[in-house]
Amino acid sequence: MNKKSTGNPRRTKAQWSKLISDYTKSNLTVSAYCEANHISSASFYHWRSVFRSNDTNSASSFIELDTSPALKQAVDCPPSGPAIELELGNGMTLRVYR
Repeated sequence: MNKKSTGNPRRTKAQWSKLISDYTKSNLTVSAYCEANHISSASFYHWRSVFRSNDTNSASSFIELDTSPALKQAVDCPPSGPAIELELGNGMTLRVYR
């Protein structure tokens, strides 16, 4: 008994990587891209999250903040004051000016 596959063919991880990469360059909505490439949006979102989690695991999303004494000296403030001020704890404040 021959059984024909009715669904879409299985794709390799490399094929999904290319599809996700091509999507980011396409300027299409997810729905339109999936329809044009005969992919289910659920599969697309699954694989996109797989690649995003791999990206975040390979490199930290944070950078080390240099807190050397030279940088702790007061900086001349513009008359308007800071646009954003964050209390970081341990007596440290981060001020962002416009």
